[in-house]
Amino acid sequence: MTIDYNERIIQSIDATVEKLSTPQSYEQVYHKPQLNEEMLSIEAIKEIMQIVQGIIFPGYFGNTSIKPHSMRFHMGVNVDRLFKLLMTQIKRGYCFDCTAEDCEACD
Repeated sequence: MTIDYNERIIQSIDATVEKLSTPQSYEQVYHKPQLNEEMLSIEAIKEIMQIVQGIIFPGYFGNTSIKPHSMRFHMGVNVDRLFKLLMTQIKRGYCFDCTAEDCEACD
């Protein structure tokens, strides 16, 4: 019974990889955007993840010398930075697929 289950998992993974490998599966994200706006910034995504770690686990990730009396300040700085990064990346995602010639939202 275990062999049958493992075989089904392998077949499912193989079918998923096959579908993801077809050009139709990535044509929406694999193109040059009209407004030259890249889809997402890998560096920004890495920074977002580091900030989230610092917010969820303060003192363990990011600034490890946070004191109780400065916790509110550090949290505020991290949340503010996270908000700005997320807003920029979300906008980039929307503008990536924008086809308007003169789009105020993407300027």
